[in-house]
Amino acid sequence: MDPTRSLFLLIASILTLAVSIHGLSASPWAPATWVVTLDIGGPIPKGYSSGLVQGSNEGDGGGGGISTRIVTKFPITVTSVDCRVASIDRVMGTGASMMTVEPQSEATYMTMQGQQRIQFSSGGWTLSPREKPKSSCLQLWMDLECDIVKNDLKLSKGTRIYLGTPCWRETEYDLAVRAMRPIHQRYSNAQLTLEKTLSHESGDRRLDGTDALDTLQAYGAMAQLVLERDLTRAEYQRALEDYPPPIKSNIRDVNNNGGLSLLLPEGPWPGSDEWLTLGPQEQNPIFICPPSKGIFGGTGVGDVRAIGTWTAEPVLSETEFIYSDDVDNVGDDYP
Repeated sequence: MDPTRSLFLLIASILTLAVSIHGLSASPWAPATWVVTLDIGGPIPKGYSSGLVQGSNEGDGGGGGISTRIVTKFPITVTSVDCRVASIDRVMGTGASMMTVEPQSEATYMTMQGQQRIQFSSGGWTLSPREKPKSSCLQLWMDLECDIVKNDLKLSKGTRIYLGTPCWRETEYDLAVRAMRPIHQRYSNAQLTLEKTLSHESGDRRLDGTDALDTLQAYGAMAQLVLERDLTRAEYQRALEDYPPPIKSNIRDVNNNGGLSLLLPEGPWPGSDEWLTLGPQEQNPIFICPPSKGIFGGTGVGDVRAIGTWTAEPVLSETEFIYSDDVDNVGDDYP
């Protein structure tokens, strides 16, 4: 065999093996399948107004809040195919700037009348980068092709459902973790110092009040510790808008009890060889943008209103699953 051809085949074999080991597609624009979980009617992220009112999805602020909650799952495939829509999307822009989302099956939920189905249309997605290593913004949309009705919760057919989340590619995620680590550490240290000082067993005994002068001095020291804790906590809360939260355990604790955080979902996403890590569910709004009524009877873009939160998990091939075990985004996180 020709030596040049032999060398070419050897190199091709090595590249193929590398792709197989890393679970990566040969094309960064290959489609990816994820299972989306919607929590409609649950808690909404900070900074959003509720878009659910009793018996309506008009989002006009009247009628009071609802008490019904729907949690459902369904798979989607995200592709690099241009999203062609007939009109400009009022929130995300034109269809030419978006890629396509294809629901793979219906979602379901239960009512007193039995199992109900939710049908979504094809939709679109866009990923807006920011200054590294701050989070990028991933947004998706799909239209309801049926009504959702359960008790006092109603979303009408034709409602456009938007999903938003902060996200990071692998390189940006690693940089963001490193940027967040000292901020989280300062807050943790300040909180720990304050708790130790207030401890009945090992705390500052001057706070017992046995000596007036010592107690007064202790109060001054305590005020300084509280101020330091509040300042570092505010810094940490601001940083959560740009960087991933600390992951202290692989134990899933939905209510974040004991300071634990969920493992952030990560998997293939079109646009890069690097996997995409999504933000925590509590930061991921499901929102709608009902039309506003103008003074002269016309309609315009209304306020964005949240109706719950969402998350997603990738559907991995066997080689991608092996790769996900190797790339553990916990071990390099916070202590």
